Amino acid sequence: NRSSKMPQKILRFGIANEDILLDLRPTNTLFDLMSIVCAEWLYESRDGDGGVFDHMWKIENLAGGTMHVGPYDMGAGFDDSKTEEPGSSTAVGELGLRPGAVLRAEYDFGSTTYFALVLRSIEDVLADLG
Repeated sequence: NRSSKMPQKILRFGIANEDILLDLRPTNTLFDLMSIVCAEWLYESRDGDGGVFDHMWKIENLAGGTMHVGPYDMGAGFDDSKTEEPGSSTAVGELGLRPGAVLRAEYDFGSTTYFALVLRSIEDVLADLG
């Protein structure tokens, strides 16, 4: 009953100017990423007003030139953007990011919090399969 280990890629993001690292698999989505950012940082930094569904948000992939908005379809004014919802979101592995790439984010378009997510590294780790 030996378990085997398979290499798996991990994308390690950091929030610029914060001591926070976030590890995601390439199959995790931008919605997953924002959910983690909200739970691990925004909720506390905004005094309880930072949940993933509390306000609209957008993420701009500076390297790829794409705009992603969530957590709902924002309609007019965001026609060139991709809507990121729980059941339909872009996998971070599909963005073609390399270490050093920046995702510029805005959260809450009324009292906006601006921040950047930087891809610090892409690492191979061994994961148990059984």
